[in-house]
Amino acid sequence: MTKTKINYRIKKIKNIKREYDNTFWKKVVALAMKILLPHYPMKALREAIANAIIHRDYSTNTDGAYIYLRIFDDRIEILNPGGLYGNNRLENLGSDNMLEVRNNTIIRLLEDTTDIVENRHTGIATMREEMKKMNLPEPEFENLRGTFKVTFRKEKEETDVQNKTEQIQSVQKWTEVKL
Repeated sequence: MTKTKINYRIKKIKNIKREYDNTFWKKVVALAMKILLPHYPMKALREAIANAIIHRDYSTNTDGAYIYLRIFDDRIEILNPGGLYGNNRLENLGSDNMLEVRNNTIIRLLEDTTDIVENRHTGIATMREEMKKMNLPEPEFENLRGTFKVTFRKEKEETDVQNKTEQIQSVQKWTEVKL
């Protein structure tokens, strides 16, 4: 992947907030003042998108494949081509046992030229901490067939019946952004 393509994707990520402002922010009126509060912790979303760019599969097997940011009423999903790399496993996410990386060159490039990569191996822990600070459920991680998926939910789920109803309703309304 060329530096130009990486810079294009970084620029596109920075524009997402502006395009989908109502999805990410809720307006609250308190003491006769309008306050914007985030539905999701921006730092957690930023980490997930950075991880999707860094850890995706850039091989010829995934030529033309995109990183997807899917925005639903009740959640945000980030999917990237290529599942977990090497011996990495879901149960080890965020631990010191997750040391195999697919794209060392991209990591070094982003460390040297942007503020996207600050500390290696802290992204998952940061996502979990930021969601907890907002009293939201932990992000969900799935290693699907050739795809890795992170899901952020707005609120903690109440019951199985409510969950199924929300899933049916949210399938009808969603926006997809290709990165």
